[in-house]
Amino acid sequence: MELHSIELEKSILAALMKIEDSYIEIVNLVSANDFYAERHKIIFETIARLSEQNEPYDVLMVKDSLIATNQLEAVGSDEYLGDVATYADSTLFSLKGYAKRVREMSAIRQAKQSLLDGQAILETEGEYSAKVNTIIESLTNIVDEKSTQKGAETISQMMTGFFNRLQDYALSGATPFIKTNFITVDNRVNLQNGELLIIAGRPSMGKSALAQNVLQNIVENIWGTGVFFSLEMPKEQVMQRFMASTASVHLSKVMSGQGLNESDYGNLTSAAEKFGVNFNLFIDDRNALTIGQMRSTLNKIRQKQGKISVIMVDYIQIMGGITGTASSERSASIGDISRALKGFAKEYDCLVIALSQLNRESEKRPNNKPKLSDLRESGAIESDADHIWVINRPEVYEQKPENKGKAEIHVLKQRQGAIGMLDMSFEGHYSRFVDQLPNFDEPNLGSDE
Repeated sequence: MELHSIELEKSILAALMKIEDSYIEIVNLVSANDFYAERHKIIFETIARLSEQNEPYDVLMVKDSLIATNQLEAVGSDEYLGDVATYADSTLFSLKGYAKRVREMSAIRQAKQSLLDGQAILETEGEYSAKVNTIIESLTNIVDEKSTQKGAETISQMMTGFFNRLQDYALSGATPFIKTNFITVDNRVNLQNGELLIIAGRPSMGKSALAQNVLQNIVENIWGTGVFFSLEMPKEQVMQRFMASTASVHLSKVMSGQGLNESDYGNLTSAAEKFGVNFNLFIDDRNALTIGQMRSTLNKIRQKQGKISVIMVDYIQIMGGITGTASSERSASIGDISRALKGFAKEYDCLVIALSQLNRESEKRPNNKPKLSDLRESGAIESDADHIWVINRPEVYEQKPENKGKAEIHVLKQRQGAIGMLDMSFEGHYSRFVDQLPNFDEPNLGSDE
């Protein structure tokens, strides 16, 4: 398979020098480095420079610019330039197609070279996982660089899509908002694809339980595909929590297998059927996963399953790639991670749920009311997140009867909505949150009643 085409490259350059304002049509499709022939790179760079200077870039202007920069000989004199300029005629439509193909061949060449370099890396001394991660990161960077995301558009260009979406919502009764199945939340919070939701809290507040509940409900609502990166808990514990929550069986029974009665077995069997072959929730519990490793996993799942509906990461501060011990170094690393997670939300067009720790500042206040500044390494996380929820459970601090099961979800940031506090309830023995306060008397673990 040929990994370059001189003919396509010459066709692109010829079209650019013949069709007025054509450069702006392909500026986001191909770059100078995508051209295989060095002299074609020089000609393309000259065209780009003239366009950026708001100058014409026909063959005469290109030639003049090449002479001025002492590059004419490097492209093979004016004879070769003239040959390129008179190459086969192209339309604006075909120009875009040629540009995409040249970019694709460039990406394959780069990937091939990266794999060759990777072979050399594998033959050196060092930790296997680190060497593999280096190769993955290299290939990931190629994918990112060659992404086909659209650039800027005018409001008028976007208007057709706007009205089409409105019509679809009106006819179907659907909304762009993601439902969590918590009435308390869905009435006040507007979650959408492409957004990053941060759920934070001090230890034992139930942030993992809430995130798992939301994750499961989203997958169930649309029968979509969810991916859970559990950096803190092994898969088995995650599964136990899902089963306890879904089956309404005490978590300690599910974990130990002790004290299970006939009703419990029936509920667990029903829950297992719910998590059948059509329930697409993938759990990856590898330690210290990097952004590159996560992307590799996500791409594999997307290739097999199609669209990914929701991604969960538990939790940010123990992800791989966090370097240094100084506060400034950690903040910078976590900033890179939070930006990457926001990038995931846009790249995979889904909701990303990421858990984060709080510092101890909220515990020093009389009412334990959280603030955005309580987020550990808060600056970047606060900036990148579209939504920030902080969980507070009064009974953790004051063992009073009136606090039993009470949970406060503080919505500290909502990019397109109001902030405030949501009153919910926490059933710790089932590892789940609910809308309304039930009877929080825990079941008798030894009873068959």
